Amino acid sequence: MNLIGSRKNNARVPPTATLKNYLDKLMSVPFAIRPIPGSAFRFFWAAFAMMAILGLTGCQTLFPLPGAPPEGVAAVVQMTNLLDFNPRKITVRVGDTVEWQNPSLFTHTVTLDAALARTVENVTLPAEVQPSHSADVPPNSIYRHTFTVAGTYRYVCLPHERLGMVGVVIVLPAE
Repeated sequence: MNLIGSRKNNARVPPTATLKNYLDKLMSVPFAIRPIPGSAFRFFWAAFAMMAILGLTGCQTLFPLPGAPPEGVAAVVQMTNLLDFNPRKITVRVGDTVEWQNPSLFTHTVTLDAALARTVENVTLPAEVQPSHSADVPPNSIYRHTFTVAGTYRYVCLPHERLGMVGVVIVLPAE
């Protein structure tokens, strides 16, 4: 069977039945390269629009919005579904407490210990500070740490360090 067409007197004649067979064969390739039928196309865009509306109107499960810090907390850092600390860099004073909130779907850590980090350079502490580690912070949990020594602290999330989940806390002397 010739899928492109039949020949009569060396002239190409694409009979309708043969052309239909060719198109049927073409449409049997994987869905990813086939055109989407009209109704499926409309359904796809309707679903996409609904997800966008939910995301933009405060659906905090996927993209939580930071709020005011609770009493006794100088700054709040959120551990996100995008595998990032938000904000990545904060500045506090000696004696201030920072709260890491995990509203994401993943378990995270706050690791201030170069010995546990995959890349030692990702974690730095002032010389007189002992390393610390939050252990696992499951979804919908918090971890708090009070900074008692001025300096720059670089920390990581152990499960997501390779993906760039690194943060910085700059601790200024108390006023």
